[in-house]
Amino acid sequence: MNLTDYYLNIYPTKCPADTRFLASKEGLILTSRTIGVVFLPVHILTTYCILKKTPASMSSVKFSLANLNFWLFLSQIVFSFFIMPSFFLPLIGGTCVGFATDLGVPLPLQICFIFYLTGVISISIVLQFENRSSLILRNKFRIKGTRYRTYWFLANFFAFMIFSVINFLNIPDPDQARIDILEILPCPTKEFFTEPFFVLAAPGFWEDYMVTISSLLNLAIIFQISLFSTCCIYYLFIDRSSFTSAQTQKVQARSFIGIVLQTFLPILLVVLALVTLLKKNGGYDQVANNLTFIFSNFHSGVASSSILLVQHPYRKFLISLFCKKKKVQPVAALSTVSVSS
Repeated sequence: MNLTDYYLNIYPTKCPADTRFLASKEGLILTSRTIGVVFLPVHILTTYCILKKTPASMSSVKFSLANLNFWLFLSQIVFSFFIMPSFFLPLIGGTCVGFATDLGVPLPLQICFIFYLTGVISISIVLQFENRSSLILRNKFRIKGTRYRTYWFLANFFAFMIFSVINFLNIPDPDQARIDILEILPCPTKEFFTEPFFVLAAPGFWEDYMVTISSLLNLAIIFQISLFSTCCIYYLFIDRSSFTSAQTQKVQARSFIGIVLQTFLPILLVVLALVTLLKKNGGYDQVANNLTFIFSNFHSGVASSSILLVQHPYRKFLISLFCKKKKVQPVAALSTVSVSS
């Protein structure tokens, strides 16, 4: 049996057509591009606020904010217009739609770029907490100096890159993988046959390797955020003796709370996506698969919005844009002069 015979002769009679809009390629593309169009102005406004409205008191965190916003902006453009993965979960395979596919960019290169971009965003989020932690002079775990911070960033980045490259060097043949998948999943959507296809890992060792490495990398990110957050909580809220000024302690504590809010509010969307995925109970549902990516695509826009709304100077600027005070025109007092004849 080959794919063409199965698609032309067996698939139409065995599999009812899935006419749900969000299960289709067109539904994924339209929804993703709508999200991009809605959030692009938000990213532009956030960029302007960081570059032009960051006060001197926030100069120490300006770079980390600008760095995170840049990668959020880039990911919004990429995932809304150029690379929109459509996975056939619970199998580790799928296709990509968007301008990159239309331009003939190879699927492995697109997936590799998704991995690296996601890794850089994760590291940039950790950088927010590391920067806040390292500003506390008495913190024993702070990273001292730009050079050591660069080493720390590169170590995180190359950890993502090296372990991902190892997996991409062992991608199975996509045509044979599709035939094998049909034995497990006999009725995928038509894009399974009509679009370029990739399988990230073959069942067995490489599938276990990918799951294990992804879990370890995520645990490393969570550990670093937890470590830097614990340092901030201890020195900002428990042992305040490291601050000679109560005002300085208050400002840094407020900044830390802002970082926590702007980080974890958008992550709730990713959690919502995971909950949607888990509700499938291990079965195949292409709408749920596409919704998983759509919810994740919201993350960049909501994270950028959170920066605007959580950071006080930017929030104050937004309020000034939409709630401008009306100028009160001076009223000339008219005096009545009685003229006696």
